[in-house]
Amino acid sequence: MNTIQAYVVSVEFTDTISQVKLSTELGDFYCIVLENPNTVDYLKVGKSVKLIFKENDFIFSKEKIFKINTFEGEIKSITFGEIFSAINFQAKNYQFSAILSKYEAEDFKVDDKIYIYIKPTNIILEV
Repeated sequence: MNTIQAYVVSVEFTDTISQVKLSTELGDFYCIVLENPNTVDYLKVGKSVKLIFKENDFIFSKEKIFKINTFEGEIKSITFGEIFSAINFQAKNYQFSAILSKYEAEDFKVDDKIYIYIKPTNIILEV
């Protein structure tokens, strides 16, 4: 699992679903959670949380194609496999690991500057 430290900037909600804006060292992120500020304490503005996402939750690109949940990084290593490839990359002071299909990974090489996108529904919040 990969993590980024964040704090809650704002919460928009209806019934039991919330869209949460979070601020991190890598920029702002948005996530969707099945809670609201009336049911859990961690959805209050200013609360510190961790963003958690799996190794297969990343979308890599050499150009910035998404407006939200995108940050820039640099590939540090690639291990090619028969079906999947493991990519380690760095963004500011964070180290991440990702798994891509071998065909996706063929488009990248060590030291490439990349943009990484994470869907709002793929982010888990940890208190």
